[in-house]
Amino acid sequence: MAGARCVKHPDAHVVAQRTYDTGSGRRRQYRCTPAVGEQHWFSVIITDGSAPAASWAPPPVCAVHPASRVIRFGTYGKTTGKPRQRYRCFPEDGSTVHTFTPPLPREHVHEGHEQCDHCDELRGVHHGETSVARTHSWNTRTVARALEMLAAGESYAATSKWALRVSGTADRRVRKVINEDGELVLAADAASEARRSWHIAADWCEAFGPVVYAEVDARLRAQALEERARLDALRDAGQPLDRPQVVLLDEVPVYGRTLERRKRSRRDDGFWLLVLAEMRWPAPSDDPFALSAPRIALRLVRAMPKANTPAWRLVFDELGYDPDFIVADAATSIASAIREHYDPSRTRFIPSLWHLTRAVEADLLCIRKATAPGADGPTLITPLAEHLHRLGRWSGVLNDAASLVGLVGRADRAAAHPPAPGREGARPPCPLRADDGGRARRRSA
Repeated sequence: MAGARCVKHPDAHVVAQRTYDTGSGRRRQYRCTPAVGEQHWFSVIITDGSAPAASWAPPPVCAVHPASRVIRFGTYGKTTGKPRQRYRCFPEDGSTVHTFTPPLPREHVHEGHEQCDHCDELRGVHHGETSVARTHSWNTRTVARALEMLAAGESYAATSKWALRVSGTADRRVRKVINEDGELVLAADAASEARRSWHIAADWCEAFGPVVYAEVDARLRAQALEERARLDALRDAGQPLDRPQVVLLDEVPVYGRTLERRKRSRRDDGFWLLVLAEMRWPAPSDDPFALSAPRIALRLVRAMPKANTPAWRLVFDELGYDPDFIVADAATSIASAIREHYDPSRTRFIPSLWHLTRAVEADLLCIRKATAPGADGPTLITPLAEHLHRLGRWSGVLNDAASLVGLVGRADRAAAHPPAPGREGARPPCPLRADDGGRARRRSA
């Protein structure tokens, strides 16, 4: 039969005394006779084969009585995936015995029946999964994996359903109420609860996202400011900027569905996503034949009620530095925010060629002789489509300085003097963009 070892005196002589049953399991008492010190007794949990259970670590220390004796003392928690472990403290100074939980509560472990999937070993009785925070019912491993899924592009709803499934708490987290007859019933049907489960992952993202992202944001901000100081030194010396700071902007509307007074579904007011990405240049190399293209890295995504000038200026404030070039479409709000927030002599606005191509294509689709019938509606005729296809990043249409200066100049003039809606000379709306699906175009014909 395997013997136990005293935690305080690992080299002492240990003899088994008696066996007894407790609420935390079957225990065996041992007598420890150290080479130096007084004789004392301790107990450990034993398995069905009468062998001492592997604890792998001593129990947690009581914060009030660090030198006290601590044992497991039952469990608590009904809405958690597994019950939480409670401990009891026996102070050495004779103070009142009390119960406590560690700063990060741990899940209860059934000795010999549970293992850690990460290290592929049996769990010790004091090594259950930790709670992600005090008063939170989810463990750290589940929340960390959920944040990883969200960062990879998984939706709130899918992540929340995964968490409910792996924790086995899908039924426990359905709210229950007492009806007029005094019976315990579900507060809503299962389908409604499932539709509302997306709040679980959304709450995690709101609570723990800043904790994870704060260090990353501080590092990115310090790197950007250091690079900004290097580029300013080059500018002051009259030298060209070898790797200028370039950011890309875009705004995306997001709409949902809501119910009106007559309980009919309609599109809600929605909100806007303001997106900012940075151009990351490759590290300089001594090899003249080394070719490496820059990459685009997402930097900020912020949800705003409107995509107006104040909203974009809030994004620029959070960015924390003045870039050399800003690439975006010629939206009035973006151009106005750039003009008001940055010094035009140090930060230049470059119109996005992709947005320009899309705008030209949309306008050409409104001309009858420029389109041809297609499977999904009118499409551009082949000569126009092939010509627009050349307006790409590597097309070479803006390689010469005259073309680039002309494009930037026109964009600056358009941003400085936007046409007011309803003024004379304003372009009439395209019939293809009417809400009647193109019937206005046929009526005008």
